[in-house]
Amino acid sequence: MEICRSIAPSQYTISWYRPLVAALSIGGYFMYGAVDAALERIQTNFAKKVAVLVRVRENTPKMKQPLQFPSDIAKQHLDSDADQLTLHDLYLLDFPSEAQYQTGLTIRSSNTHLEWAVVWNIAEGSELIKLYIPHSTETAGIIQGFIPNYKDALKEANEFEVKNHDQLSSRTLTFSNRIYAYNYDYLSFEEAAALDKAYKLAGLILVLRDMNYLQMRQLEAKVKLSGK
Repeated sequence: MEICRSIAPSQYTISWYRPLVAALSIGGYFMYGAVDAALERIQTNFAKKVAVLVRVRENTPKMKQPLQFPSDIAKQHLDSDADQLTLHDLYLLDFPSEAQYQTGLTIRSSNTHLEWAVVWNIAEGSELIKLYIPHSTETAGIIQGFIPNYKDALKEANEFEVKNHDQLSSRTLTFSNRIYAYNYDYLSFEEAAALDKAYKLAGLILVLRDMNYLQMRQLEAKVKLSGK
């Protein structure tokens, strides 16, 4: 009996429900239409936003790859594309050391930018100098002109101090008297002999590394790659 009373409400209560149900039935039609229209507007606006987002993504420029150091590019050439290897790449990669001081200057007479570096091999207690001369009509003169300036180059580099893990300083290194010149333009036999003599008179050892050296290193790199 308790269950019947709970399920079947009184007549009084039903008399209130009838107009309410009728009102809800009539109003429900309009509510359904309003909701349906609202959903359609939401879907349309969402579609528009998605379309705008797609256009924005399409028009957004692609992120550029991070810039690489010249030595990183040189290493890629040596390790994977020997045909792209340049003399400047070898200038950067030769004599891997704990540290080096790199700079350059412009020769006004020929507007040639000379690069030079003092390479510190702290573990062995020595240092050397390397030069890079791009294509120039004055290659021999530029190399010879460095003779009276090499001490200033060492002095400039030693204004900076580098210490290795054993706390040995770059300022305590002994200059090896060796200067390596990387030059694109071939020197005549007479020019090379004159430079060798001039350097020896100054107590220096000149090592020329020209296109022949580049071709040799390219061949070595190709042989190494073919063996992988």
